[in-house]
Amino acid sequence: SSISCTSTTFCMALSGANYSEVWNGASWGSPLTLPVAPESNGGSPTQLPRSISCVSSLQCTAVGTDVYGDGAGSTLIETWDGTSWTYQSPVTSGGSLDGVSCASASSCLVTGSDNGGLALAETGSGSSWVLAAAPPSDGSPSCPEVGLCFVVGGSSTNGGADYGPTTTEEYANGAWTIMSDAPITSAGLIAVSCPTPTNCMAVGVVFSNNMVNGTLAEQYTGAAGIGAAPPPPGDAGFYGSTGG
Repeated sequence: SSISCTSTTFCMALSGANYSEVWNGASWGSPLTLPVAPESNGGSPTQLPRSISCVSSLQCTAVGTDVYGDGAGSTLIETWDGTSWTYQSPVTSGGSLDGVSCASASSCLVTGSDNGGLALAETGSGSSWVLAAAPPSDGSPSCPEVGLCFVVGGSSTNGGADYGPTTTEEYANGAWTIMSDAPITSAGLIAVSCPTPTNCMAVGVVFSNNMVNGTLAEQYTGAAGIGAAPPPPGDAGFYGSTGG
């Protein structure tokens, strides 16, 4: 599930059950079903939208994965025009898209991984997407301005049972840079939001014995770099995704 708001009178919430709802400032609208991807040899897919980013009430981008009957995964991109959702043909056919952030109506960054587990990224908007340079690792993006994005995550091993260390990356002018953040072992950053190029807050989870054992927060403040922030209360961790 994911949500993106552009004002006090417009939010678009995305459900993993393949529908969305609009908040108008006073109430939620009726569920809006996202169109299903075309059938393939694996049959009609089960769609699993995972992340959304809106730049206005007339433009939103949602990403996720299509899972076909044969178990194969395919990347999913859908766009909202203020009235309805439209399925967009993906640039990369196999894999999953896990995060999206749009800095403007014509500039979005999408992150995910292919069916082999290798990280991938796409840039663009609407029906026009191109494959970007592959990021060092998959993660959740936030783009405070056109041409600049930050991505956080956490590598996994042992079939996803073991997590860490945390990862923080910068995508600027088409190139990736691994940021120095004193990575935290046995932890993963799940979501990040950057309102400006020098102000980001990332949240995630800490693991112990392959189980969530606490929350985690890190803050980026430009020249001062990345540092630990007071973790949010509770120990359930964060599993949602922002379109920051």
